[in-house]
Amino acid sequence: GIVEDFTGGGIWITLTTLTLNRVAVDENLGNGIVYQEGQLILNDSSVSNNQGAGIYTPGSLSFSGVINRSTISGNEGAGIVQHSGDLAVNNSTVSNNHSSGIVTNMGNLTLNNSTVTGNNVKLYQDDFSVAGGIWNIPASQYNPSPSTITLRNSIVAGNISEDGSQDCNGPITSAGYNIIGTTEGCDFASTTGDLLNVDPKLGPLQNNGGPTSTYELLLGSPAIDAGNPATPGSGGDACEAVDQRGVARPQGVRCDIGAFETGANASVNTPTPTSTNVSNPPTLTFTPMPISPTNTPTPPLGVYSLDFRIQFEGVTASSLKLTKVVKITYGNT
Repeated sequence: GIVEDFTGGGIWITLTTLTLNRVAVDENLGNGIVYQEGQLILNDSSVSNNQGAGIYTPGSLSFSGVINRSTISGNEGAGIVQHSGDLAVNNSTVSNNHSSGIVTNMGNLTLNNSTVTGNNVKLYQDDFSVAGGIWNIPASQYNPSPSTITLRNSIVAGNISEDGSQDCNGPITSAGYNIIGTTEGCDFASTTGDLLNVDPKLGPLQNNGGPTSTYELLLGSPAIDAGNPATPGSGGDACEAVDQRGVARPQGVRCDIGAFETGANASVNTPTPTSTNVSNPPTLTFTPMPISPTNTPTPPLGVYSLDFRIQFEGVTASSLKLTKVVKITYGNT
């Protein structure tokens, strides 16, 4: 499904549970998704190029969310703004947003096998040091306590801030096997398997197979075979069972850090959702069948309606566009 070009935001939900599977929430004039109370489940989807934040939670203690195998990119605001509640981001990419990748306060955030990169935050008006990657807003009179952020098997690197830390700011808990590109300004207590101040060697954000765009791990990336050695999908701090594209982990000796598992062709999944514009729509040709006048009564002149069906094979409803008007006349009418 596609939600695009809405004034004021793409989706605004409160007091319910919303599950979105394989949708694109793109190019809205406000936030992509605003979720105030209830539960949000986002699977295999993209939230991109909206004029506000990609996903925004305005501050309800009863909010919970799970983002699986999705890409949040190119938004004018932050990729994700979480003001409270619980949010889990699994096998997902948060990148190229024109503010912080993730901004959070007064909530609980966990990332597993996710990649936060390429976000670029400009100068911030208040007296804060703002991170380009993950910004855990510090305690203040408006924020009694920072969020609890836990990273496992994830990449936070290659982000930019003109007025603060590049990749992260504020307290962040490590559950192991993460790559942090730059730790300056980040209260990050490293543990087993963490790689700090290193380049993860990522390719560009592009279609690498699967329903959403991802960053491929380039040859020599320190993320390859560097994830938690536990069986993927076994729970706890283990890697996810599949990567963002749906490729089984591991493909090597161990699972990879981040949203991408290298060493496999991921053409097994459906392509990225696209709009209904079709550059080469199917051409329909109508060939009239000759009718013998023998024993065929002549109908009176008048206006008639014609009911017919056309069956297509290999053409989906979302990619069909009829552009021709068929005019049928009889006699002198």
